Amino acid sequence: MASTLTRQGIQELLERALASFRHDKCLTSECFLVYVAQLGIDAGAEIHSLLTEMGIDYQHAHSCMGCDPCPPADLFAEYLQARNQ
Repeated sequence: MASTLTRQGIQELLERALASFRHDKCLTSECFLVYVAQLGIDAGAEIHSLLTEMGIDYQHAHSCMGCDPCPPADLFAEYLQARNQ
């Protein structure tokens, strides 16, 4: 699948996710990082410099904290639905 995500589009998706966090630990939650990983798959190398610039990495990942609702997971589901239409 050819990427239709631009650097600006990726940045907007990531900024929206960051703004949705209920806790500081959301930045390293699997809920958010799986979303980031999918964006990376869809966008390719374009995302890596953004992740570095935004301070997002996988080194301190932890499991879901059980928030209900979980904004990062909801945004990931929303992204997948839009992508698959």
